[in-house]
Amino acid sequence: AVAAFILGSDVFEKGVPGTGPAELYNLMTQLRADGREESEVAAELQSYAARKLNMTELEVGTFVEALLCVPVNTVDDAEERKYLYPDEVPSEWQMYLKEYAGASVRCVDDLAMKTCAGAVTNGRHPFMACEGHSVCSKCNQVICHTCTANVHLSELPTHRLREILAEKGEDTSGDRADILSRLSTGSSPSDASADAFFTSYNKTVQQIKKELQAAGEPNAMGGKADLVRLQLSSTFGDPGELDELFRLASLSVKELKQMIQERNATS
Repeated sequence: AVAAFILGSDVFEKGVPGTGPAELYNLMTQLRADGREESEVAAELQSYAARKLNMTELEVGTFVEALLCVPVNTVDDAEERKYLYPDEVPSEWQMYLKEYAGASVRCVDDLAMKTCAGAVTNGRHPFMACEGHSVCSKCNQVICHTCTANVHLSELPTHRLREILAEKGEDTSGDRADILSRLSTGSSPSDASADAFFTSYNKTVQQIKKELQAAGEPNAMGGKADLVRLQLSSTFGDPGELDELFRLASLSVKELKQMIQERNATS
């Protein structure tokens, strides 16, 4: 679970900067070579992540617990929650994990928390202050970095779209449709890039690993997204182009049709 946190996961998408699958593998190999038990390796990795991210070990540990304390039933299903990894569930939880807790779990409030106004699709939710956040200059709403990264341009208010143009040093004039068109055009991948991405994305994890091994990456680790990024790292000069393709791949058919209609309306 600590390794998943370092590489990037649902609870902390960006992971530890500068630590990819190969670097993590080398670090774990070195720690094991020194004779450490697996529990000691996990503790060392947690300390490493805390140093790199300038967080406390409690903060990193709470993110890791969020990966381990996944319930397999809801409060409606039973009086007590049941968990995917019951042996890893702590006796005392941070309030950050309260939504996963059963009735008998004691929650403590030892971490600085904030409330995110949320992207349109997520709604308001608590997050740890150590994650970082942005504040809208117009409405003063707090937005966590996860929502800032995942929100679609069409979900942002017009004043925020103008701020993005200003941050890029571009002209902020024009109506909403014009601004959306200009911002979308800048991140649109080429046909060749899209073909390369989906060729890799549609393969199984085992197929990608075999190809990486043949290309001189025998220790490739991580989930499918990590492996695809590693395989295409030399193909995409602009990381934003690859991020846009991952976003498109995650959309449903209904969402894709809506996006096409919006772009046709602005053209």
